[in-house]
Amino acid sequence: MGVAAVLLWLTNFLIGLVFPSLVSGIGVSNVYFLFVVAGVFSLAFVKLYVPETRGRSLETLEAELRTRLS
Repeated sequence: MGVAAVLLWLTNFLIGLVFPSLVSGIGVSNVYFLFVVAGVFSLAFVKLYVPETRGRSLETLEAELRTRLS
């Protein structure tokens, strides 16, 4: 959870740092389109690579991840 929180804060910082220069460079609508494309890619990544965990115990998930990553 700590790593996820740090990555979230770093991502927010980078977006806040880059957003004004992107708006002045390519325009507001293009910047939002860029963020939409990044969101679609992230949803596709989650759909393809993150396993479904509904209805499984933690022990089952741990065993599956150990076999997948070893």
